[in-house]
Amino acid sequence: MEQTVSGKVAALMRRWIYRRTVLPKTGTLPIVAEIHSNDLFFVPPTVDLDYRPTFGFTGYLDARHAAWADWPLNSDRILEHRIFGWLRRADALKLYEMAALCEGDILELGTHQGLSTHIMAQAVRMFGSRRRIESFDLDPQFVARARENLASEIDAGVVAIEVGEAAEQCHRFIADGRSYGFVFVDHSHHFGPMCEICRLLPAVVRPGGFVLFHDFTDPRSREAVEGSPEPDFGVLAACRAHLPSTAFRYFGAYGCSGLFRRTRRAA
Repeated sequence: MEQTVSGKVAALMRRWIYRRTVLPKTGTLPIVAEIHSNDLFFVPPTVDLDYRPTFGFTGYLDARHAAWADWPLNSDRILEHRIFGWLRRADALKLYEMAALCEGDILELGTHQGLSTHIMAQAVRMFGSRRRIESFDLDPQFVARARENLASEIDAGVVAIEVGEAAEQCHRFIADGRSYGFVFVDHSHHFGPMCEICRLLPAVVRPGGFVLFHDFTDPRSREAVEGSPEPDFGVLAACRAHLPSTAFRYFGAYGCSGLFRRTRRAA
């Protein structure tokens, strides 16, 4: 029992130390041409941007965080992991940081096979206290696979993975008065579903919390028109068109993901 209490106190101290300062790395929501990098472009042509901390620390939070900076990559320069997922190193680093240091529970819209959930669960176990990750995916097969991949995290009560449509779940949370300190959005890249989520997020993300959109930087999402030029890529376009600027401030792009912070004033 003493070790358990000591571990919880240590986790709280780690979070307090790293959350003392939030660096003001903000800017206006960019158009695709403003998102640039000296790194390689991939096929599909997604920009892979460097990781930079959002909270007030330098380097990495701990050894597990640092490990993602050098994690092996496959031929598409995607993380080579026992759990398959379309994540770049900087995506993993940002997910770990946000899950470690954001206040409150975490919501993930789009589980796939559970790689992003696994990364966030690592951080919650090291820095969290009575926080949990709720993840939803529309595909029952992906949910079943993710539950197998994250069996230990589920048994520990850190993670819950359910079948569910993203917008329906958000409506349910709003009706129940529930909000989250961090939301990872990776359920769809279509313009229509992304717009619906963007409109709901002000009531889902608690003031001061963060939301991270995966595949935010893909150049194919430049048009805010359903089905043009690529129907599967409308993430950035949806954010520009329907994420309320009174409710969210842009906090930069990392890997292929875009980060926003919920303002503390009413939308």
